[in-house]
Amino acid sequence: MQRLAILFLLLFSYSPVFSQKTILNITLLDLEGNTKELKSLVEPGKPTVISFWASWCKPCLEEIISLDKIIKEQKLEVNFILINTDEVRSLSKAKTISKQKRWSAHLLFDTNQDYMRVLGVISLPKTYLYDKTGLLKASFNTYSKGDENNYVDLLK
Repeated sequence: MQRLAILFLLLFSYSPVFSQKTILNITLLDLEGNTKELKSLVEPGKPTVISFWASWCKPCLEEIISLDKIIKEQKLEVNFILINTDEVRSLSKAKTISKQKRWSAHLLFDTNQDYMRVLGVISLPKTYLYDKTGLLKASFNTYSKGDENNYVDLLK
């Protein structure tokens, strides 16, 4: 029984994100449909926020709106990258939302959800915070109103 408990703990405590402590250089699509390397959007010396979202995900939109607002209000110097995971047929909706909201973030698309799988993302929103050197500081599996304040504390 003890072996089974240990096996259970090992299997379910493993998360690919903990083995991947830096930002991967993966190629995704940008708003215009061009390929873009993720690391090309990361300005050295600034903390980085990478958030996975979908147009149908209400908590995702709430998180992005709140985080974008606080970044603008506090004039935070961060790399803010949003990775949309909608399927190809829903891309126009995601593009429309991002243009209407005028987010300060870079927008990329992971339509096949390849990057999500690499990181082991299984639910949205999923947000990663990296420090100025590009090392993972924290990751969040959900969003509740006010969480953006915790993000800001970690980004300073």
